[in-house]
Amino acid sequence: MTDTISCPCNDGYFYDGVSCKEFIVIKDEVALEKEFTEELKNKSSPVYQELERSMTAELYETFKDILNFQEVVVLGFRNGSVIVDFKVVYRKDKNNTKIVVAETVRDQIKKTGKLGNYQVKSAVVQ
Repeated sequence: MTDTISCPCNDGYFYDGVSCKEFIVIKDEVALEKEFTEELKNKSSPVYQELERSMTAELYETFKDILNFQEVVVLGFRNGSVIVDFKVVYRKDKNNTKIVVAETVRDQIKKTGKLGNYQVKSAVVQ
């Protein structure tokens, strides 16, 4: 018999060893200086999957050092150059707010005008 540990918490929560704590999810978007193509509407297309993989890696690098960072998920792409919709998930903490996420994105873009290898037009925290 193998011992397994299961989390007693509902979706959207994590177990900190004592009780269930809420994840905080912040939705964001960045507009890239990149031409939108129809393939970016299809999650099965190689073009979509490559940009999703690449943006996930770039966004992970941007947020990984923020306290209680959990994950970043690319939600999709929209027309308007290429608008990348994504969410950032943190373990809830009084220091993790939309302001922290907005400042992190803004500071990264302000330094270089880029997010990784991608030229950025704008960023919005919702």
